[in-house]
Amino acid sequence: MIVHKGGQIQVTKNIEEYELFSNDSYYTINTHYLDDKLPKAIQFCRDYYDSKGIYSDCRVKINSTVRTIKKDIELAPNVKFHTHPKGIAVDWKFYDEKLNEIFQTELKQHDYLFKELRKIGITGFGLEGFCTHFDTRDTKAPHEDEYGFYAEWTTF
Repeated sequence: MIVHKGGQIQVTKNIEEYELFSNDSYYTINTHYLDDKLPKAIQFCRDYYDSKGIYSDCRVKINSTVRTIKKDIELAPNVKFHTHPKGIAVDWKFYDEKLNEIFQTELKQHDYLFKELRKIGITGFGLEGFCTHFDTRDTKAPHEDEYGFYAEWTTF
């Protein structure tokens, strides 16, 4: 999908286009590509917890989508495969910090949530405590399941 700066299109039930636009101060273009599997995956996570009816705030915050390579290296100098500059990555979180912790704990278990996200096409999972990284890399990664290769890491 092409994301426009200030765009007002409703991309999913709860995510608007402007939320997906790069917040990288080095980024000076008014549009960029973003894999449409990423907002679908985030919406799936929000719907999953909304449907349980026990969490009062399932809103999400998109922290980062597309970055310039310069910004990506500043933020992640040791990363070998930069997904953000390619428009195939998103960093996000639930506003409710407790829900964010619950989500990341459930994701680590590789049960329902993880499998559904793999079906959607998520191939990179980074659990960074303060946020979650999803990407759709198409390169061989260290892990494999019935949906293909995937990468995962935790920084906390």
